[in-house]
Amino acid sequence: MRRLLSLISVLLCAFLLTGFSIAPVSPTKGLFVNDYATSLFSEHKEFITDISTVLEEQTGAQVIVLAVKNRDGLDAATYAGQIFTGWQFNGDLSDNAVIILLSKEDKELFIAAGDGLSGIIDPHTIAQAYNLSASYVEGGNYSKAIFEAYKTVALKVVTHYGVPLEDSVIEQLQPGVQKERFGGFYGMLIFFVVAVFIAVRSLLVSRKYQKRYARQNYYKRKNYTVERRAFDEDDDDDAIYTIGYDDKDS
Repeated sequence: MRRLLSLISVLLCAFLLTGFSIAPVSPTKGLFVNDYATSLFSEHKEFITDISTVLEEQTGAQVIVLAVKNRDGLDAATYAGQIFTGWQFNGDLSDNAVIILLSKEDKELFIAAGDGLSGIIDPHTIAQAYNLSASYVEGGNYSKAIFEAYKTVALKVVTHYGVPLEDSVIEQLQPGVQKERFGGFYGMLIFFVVAVFIAVRSLLVSRKYQKRYARQNYYKRKNYTVERRAFDEDDDDDAIYTIGYDDKDS
């Protein structure tokens, strides 16, 4: 009987702990980029993954972005708290973590730092990240919003720990500087528009010169003459002028 009660107690505790630690969403395989709202451009995903991987290896800090469609009716702090609890329970998250959370339908970006980074990612840093991303959130450019907030947080971690990064990478982490490759949707769109413009312009110019050449060639081939019939004094008819041409090709 005691064994049964002990077993029930253990199972109940495990159930309560597991239920308490369940997060609204699970971390992706890469951990650093969790795009459940399909909001991030591939260029931004790659940049965030590369930098966060280096930061974790060099400092142990985990800078994570999470984009969701909505927060299931929860406020941002509660939702982020459940993410921390659930992911830490599963062993995916440490105390040295910061989550940049974006809710697409709520149009809100929220930053939560673990105990290990709360002194580094201070209120001033969080406010700076909010200010840089606010206009992009309002405008629906969620990838840019997340990217600006991420750069602010990542740069603070890099500066605090003195992470040795190349100057070009440090430059990319500066506020307002965007990591963009001539690719992706917007790059291809610009390329397509320019290509169509050049093609249409070339076609119009080509037709213009073809018409001009045709007219010049036409007049070269025709020898226009004006003939005046001799005036016959004995004829009461008026003088008649005729316009004709000799075809050189005939």
